[in-house]
Amino acid sequence: MDNSMLLRERLALSYTKRWIINPTLRESNVAEHTFRVLAIALYLLEWCRASNPRHRIDTLHLIIDVIDHDREECHTGDIPSTGKHITGEVPMVEDMVVRLRKVADSIETYSFWVHWGNHEIGGLMHDPLHNPQGQWETKRILAYTDGWPELRQGAAQVLRILQCRMPGVTE
Repeated sequence: MDNSMLLRERLALSYTKRWIINPTLRESNVAEHTFRVLAIALYLLEWCRASNPRHRIDTLHLIIDVIDHDREECHTGDIPSTGKHITGEVPMVEDMVVRLRKVADSIETYSFWVHWGNHEIGGLMHDPLHNPQGQWETKRILAYTDGWPELRQGAAQVLRILQCRMPGVTE
């Protein structure tokens, strides 16, 4: 792909509406989501480095991975993560950069849903922890932090900062 097309696709993310299936109380776009994932990923990277200097993660690789993680959505529109993995299984990845980004992505998605999701279904309030989106993001964080305690601890810290409770991670 040439650089001009790459630039156009990255910039188009600011016009790509997010949360097209789940109703929210505030609109968001994929570029906003990407920025928030990046902020969380950089926090997690520093947390992991401070906790265990053995982890060698290239910062530039992480930044580019985060910026491009939802780039195809400029063509398809928002694709909820629950729809990307219809088997319900979390695909394991070995690449530490991708694992860290996936945790940041799940934290951002979960925290947005907790704070801005429409939690009323059929006139009844429900707990975001017990909706499919919340359950999926929890499952992903637990899977991608398995065997990486520093990342799990960092994820718990970010969730606390964002005032989100997540069983198995923050408790």
